[in-house]
Amino acid sequence: RNLKTDIKKIGKDPGTDLNIYAYRYKGDPKSYPKSVGPMAQEVQKKYPHMVTKVGGYLAIKAAPWELPTIEARAK
Repeated sequence: RNLKTDIKKIGKDPGTDLNIYAYRYKGDPKSYPKSVGPMAQEVQKKYPHMVTKVGGYLAIKAAPWELPTIEARAK
């Protein structure tokens, strides 16, 4: 969340039970479309192996829609 602004919760993914947000990255003009996905901090709580640090910030290693598939393969 440190790199994002205009964050709005828009729902919950039924496959992962993660909250889904619409947001912009800080510095992006308001005319840019919002990105959509979970917050890395929330992914880290449920899927810690799917989060890494990049430049001191948390980042999701895979696309959010891949999380249930990857988790199923890990079991």
